[in-house]
Amino acid sequence: CVSFVLRIIASDEVTTLTLLLLIIYTKSIHPSIHYANEIMSFSKLKSGFLLSFCMLLSTSYTSILRSNYLTADWLLLVRENSEGWTLTDNSHISYVMKPGVTNLTNGRYSCDHSPGSNRNFTKSLQDISNYTSASTNLSIAVVGDSLGFQFFHAFEQSLSTNLTQRNVMDKVRVHEQLTLIEGIRGNGTLGFLRLTSMWDQEHHEHPDYQGRMLVGNSTKNKFDAMVFRIPNGWIEAKEVNHTNLNETIYYAKQVLKVKVVVFVAMFFNNNIDSRERWDELQEGNKRLRDFARQHSDVLVLDMDHFMHGLIERNAKELGFNQSSWLDVALFQRLPGKYNHSVPHVCATPVTHKRCVRNMISMDGMHLCMESIGGRTNAGIACLLGCAFHQEVNQEGCEKECNVMSMRIPTAEEN
Repeated sequence: CVSFVLRIIASDEVTTLTLLLLIIYTKSIHPSIHYANEIMSFSKLKSGFLLSFCMLLSTSYTSILRSNYLTADWLLLVRENSEGWTLTDNSHISYVMKPGVTNLTNGRYSCDHSPGSNRNFTKSLQDISNYTSASTNLSIAVVGDSLGFQFFHAFEQSLSTNLTQRNVMDKVRVHEQLTLIEGIRGNGTLGFLRLTSMWDQEHHEHPDYQGRMLVGNSTKNKFDAMVFRIPNGWIEAKEVNHTNLNETIYYAKQVLKVKVVVFVAMFFNNNIDSRERWDELQEGNKRLRDFARQHSDVLVLDMDHFMHGLIERNAKELGFNQSSWLDVALFQRLPGKYNHSVPHVCATPVTHKRCVRNMISMDGMHLCMESIGGRTNAGIACLLGCAFHQEVNQEGCEKECNVMSMRIPTAEEN
């Protein structure tokens, strides 16, 4: 906005500046408004003002002024010509993140926290639970295993409207394998492709076929970005290396025609039960981040920092020594077939070999997206804004997005 205002001042358009400042002001109190492209053109700004005013009146959000809402609106302005500002491929993505929970429609991948259920929010999790409403005209493909589907489903909920059309193109038992959603808020497209490996030379034939089906059935005939949940649990962390990452990007660009890839960093799950496995996870994420720094079209969502921060806070709340939270997560386990990590799945101290389950992890592997999906949605939307905005420092922008959405604040900061 500052750059935009300075350019108008330089043109000495006093009337236009007055209208623009009013639009920016209404935008600041109603971030849910998505202005038509005409408003961003000098030559049509005055006529666009009436449209923006009508949009303001029709906005349904009633409590947008709360100070703890985090908002971003990426107007992808890259050049100025004789007709005014031009948007990069006419693309946009915006979001509003506010306190609350994400409502999910797929019961299989939800954590029942209704009264009387054996599951509860811890105080520390209540402090950081959010839901996100988003809008975009980008085409976004989410690729991954059942946890990848959880990221997809939560993102779907942030973008859904009454006009959304959901097409499940392939399903095996309860698992959606291939899903295409059109008519999302902002007129974008969202797709899901199930994959339990890297999209590498050894495993590319099936996702190639599925991916072409996804593209072929989309009205846009392409995807702008891929969000890839690395399926650790199905694969070892050592398989996340330069070769496999490079091949994953190659096939995604060839099949889905994407320009940008967001990788979800690998995070703690029930399979991480020793220092050796933990170190392998850390080394895999280091390779991932080193790879991302070498590629301008690759970003990383710091899901590992987020999950590990949640576990650390929960361990402290359960009465464990915070300085040794990793040892607690690795070695304090519930008895049973899966030996769940106590601070990962428990909301109360263990009594008689049982505990009330928390709203972090459903089963030691899957997530409770009702409580943390708002954070992942905002992080993904923010990173995509960084990637498609040509006038920002991408590395700095990526860092700010992860700090905003993935960092767990201390109790004092809350």
